[in-house]
Amino acid sequence: PVNDFGEAFVPVSRQPVAMATLDSLLKNLGLDAPNHIKMDVDGIEARILRGAEVTLRNPRLRTLLVEMNTERPENLEAMSALEDLGFRRVSALDKLEAKRRRRQGGAPIDEEAWAK
Repeated sequence: PVNDFGEAFVPVSRQPVAMATLDSLLKNLGLDAPNHIKMDVDGIEARILRGAEVTLRNPRLRTLLVEMNTERPENLEAMSALEDLGFRRVSALDKLEAKRRRRQGGAPIDEEAWAK
């Protein structure tokens, strides 16, 4: 595993979790695409977005709010992919909080709001 800065670390504990892509979850449960998605997934935003490509292309989905480290290369690629899917960045929230975290040695986390 890696932290928000891309540095490897040894976890102090492990917890098993069930995982599925958003696309497979919606398909297997027979659910319609949502009209809004909020994500706070601690560093795996790009991976989750890759598993939601069908959902992200669905015209029913209108907005997306993603908390992410906007300086990680994979997140920059994810932001570009969102633009390619027809989303536009409508705001970056919590800029003051991101600056505060940087001063305290934390990751530069922003909440990015996107809309179609």
